[in-house]
Order: sequence, then structure tokens, then C-alpha cells
Amino acid sequence: MADERASKLSSLLVVVVLAAVCVSAWAVWGKPVPASAWNVAPTGEAGRMADDPLVLALGDFHAHPGVDAGVRALPDLVRLEFLHEAEIAILTEEGAGPARLTMGSDLPQGRVIAAVVRMADPDAARRAADRLDEVQLRWGLERRPAVHGVTRAVSTPAGSEEPTRPTARAHYSNGDLLVRLQWDAKSPDGLAAFDGLLERQTKALPAHG
Repeated sequence: MADERASKLSSLLVVVVLAAVCVSAWAVWGKPVPASAWNVAPTGEAGRMADDPLVLALGDFHAHPGVDAGVRALPDLVRLEFLHEAEIAILTEEGAGPARLTMGSDLPQGRVIAAVVRMADPDAARRAADRLDEVQLRWGLERRPAVHGVTRAVSTPAGSEEPTRPTARAHYSNGDLLVRLQWDAKSPDGLAAFDGLLERQTKALPAHG
């Protein structure tokens, strides 16, 4: 009798366990996941970058490597060796502070670099944009038509025989923020993509100066 009861009890426990497993599986796979479960805030470095207003001021160019978490101020931009000494001097004189940068080097037509720098004040940001633009013109780059509210845009002259990579650059300000956008095209024809990149950048941070 005792053996029979033990056998029935064991069978009942197996049924209970199987039922619990089935209910759990249905709960996980049979119901839609609550919307709140998809909106979990990123943590760690990803969370810090997602809440960074300077990072949010950078355009999304759908390219890699993307935002450089190691760039926090002007010395970090200098380390990447894409700024000329004259540009570094201008940024320093106008009170460059925190900075952020995103880069896309896997685009089919070239490489994009976007940097945003918090300057001493709005006037300093506008002056820096003006001075950086003037430097580009002195170096022989030619004026591009204004697009998306950006008037300080230049590029390698059409038909240039200089042995340098075709380049387009733009500078503008928004409050005390200065934006520098650079497009290094793989060919002269690739410069036409610059306006689209500028549109993506101004969507993140419009040009106000």
C-alpha cells in the first residue's frame, strides 16, 4: 500500500512540474513582450553617451566606427591628427572646451568626420566658425552654395590637379557650440555626397550662426 501511495505521489509531482513548465513557457513565448521591456535604458558607457548633449548634437551618418568615446576635449581632437596647426590655434584662442566626435570610415564614397566643440560663449563660437572658414579659403578651397542654413562650406576646386584627396568642409555655430564637418571623398565625383551629410548633421543640430 505504501509503495502504491509513493508511486501515485511521484506521478502527481511529475504532472505538477510539467504543468508549471508549460505555464512558464506559455508566459514567455505565448504572450507579447510588454512595450516597457523594450525601453530599458542603456547602462555603463553606452548609457553615459546616450545622455550626453554634445553627442546628441552630432549627426547620425549610419557609418562606423561612430562616436569616439575617447574624445572629451580639444587635446583629444588634436590627437586624431585631422586638424591643422592653424585650426588648433583658432580653437584654443576662442576658448574651446568639451568636445565630441563621430567618424564614418566605411562609407562607399569616402570618410566623414563630425566634431562639436563647446566654445567660451556664442560670440566665440561664431568667431571660430568665421575664422576656420577663412583659413580654408586661404588654403585654396572654394566656396560651396549654402545649404541647410550653412553658409560656411568649402571644397576642393573642380578640376584641381593637387595630389590631395578631394575634401569638403563646413563650419557653423548654434549657441556656444561650434560644429566642424569634414568629408574626404574617394574621388571628385564623391564630393556631391557632402550636402546629404550636412543635412544629417543639421538635423541633429541646426545652424544658427
